[in-house]
Amino acid sequence: MGVAILFLLLVIGALVTLASPALDAGMPPFWLNLAAALTGTLVMSVPGRRVVLTDGGRLLITGFGQHVDVHASRIVAVTLPRRARLGFGFAVLQWDGGKVQVWQTVKYVPEPRSRWSFKHVSGRGGKDFGDLVYRLRVHNPALVIEGVEPPPWAVPPPIPPYPPWR
Repeated sequence: MGVAILFLLLVIGALVTLASPALDAGMPPFWLNLAAALTGTLVMSVPGRRVVLTDGGRLLITGFGQHVDVHASRIVAVTLPRRARLGFGFAVLQWDGGKVQVWQTVKYVPEPRSRWSFKHVSGRGGKDFGDLVYRLRVHNPALVIEGVEPPPWAVPPPIPPYPPWR
């Protein structure tokens, strides 16, 4: 989250810095609005990382030149360092053959979808990272989780107090 905000502020700052001299030079605002709309479209169309957790327990992570296909039973630990909890780092998924870094703001979809589906991107219509981690624990109870808040469905209900003695 923190890195996304910094990136957004950087892009806005660059656009404002370029727009001010253009307006002072007499450029019509129409062209500036068109440039801003095209820039927004290009930024939004950048392919994102796609995270899928199938019903069979396979975790598929694709995008940004990576392709990870690992079964949840092989994953041994999920750690979220302190700086990553503040939004400036990665969570690390480790298994017996390697590891992968994942933004904790990533969302996952429960089943693979077509690239042309409106919900194919992990960030749209998916479930959050905590839900993903605790669903991995359903497939692998020995999974060690550090720093990831459990979703409400993973927290056991509180034990009711004993009735008073009469």
